[in-house]
Parts: sequence; C-alpha cells; structure tokens
Amino acid sequence: MGKLPLLFNEVQIGVEKFQPVVEVGTEDSQEDSEMILEVRGVSPSTREDKVMMYFENTRQSGGGDVKTIIKVEDGVFHIIFEEEQGMFCKIPKY
Repeated sequence: MGKLPLLFNEVQIGVEKFQPVVEVGTEDSQEDSEMILEVRGVSPSTREDKVMMYFENTRQSGGGDVKTIIKVEDGVFHIIFEEEQGMFCKIPKY
C-alpha cells in the first residue's frame, strides 16, 4: 500500500477507484473502466500535465504510466493507467 495521506502541492488529496456506468454493447472497454482513478481536492487552477507528472512519479505517488488524464471539473481528475497495478498503490485499502 502506498503512503497515506497523499499530498499534492502540500495539500491532502482524495483518491479512489472510479467505475463509470457502461451500457452493455457499447464500444467502451471494460478493461479501461476498471483502471480509472478519481482524484479530488486538487486546486482548481491545477493543470492536467502537473497531475499527470505527479502520478507518473513513483517516488511521489507510487505511480505508474498514465494512459489518459481528464479534468472532470475544477479540482477533480480521472486518471487511466496503462496497467492496473499503477493505481492500486494509491488507493486506501479497507
């Protein structure tokens, strides 16, 4: 398990697995939907590239290679990793 809490620019951020609702028969890959990480609490002015660099840096976040990053709204990002193992080190285990 990765270090908790996760700090981004000296601010604690929330990180959890995100599973979108995917209709049966659509082109959305089940594989991609299983690897989405939702990040909350990031400053609204934070750019996607800064978040991507943070989560790809194994020393800061325990990260992995990021396939895609999407700014959902101010302070909320969805990150899709190349490999599923890249996201599990960041999620608190209950």
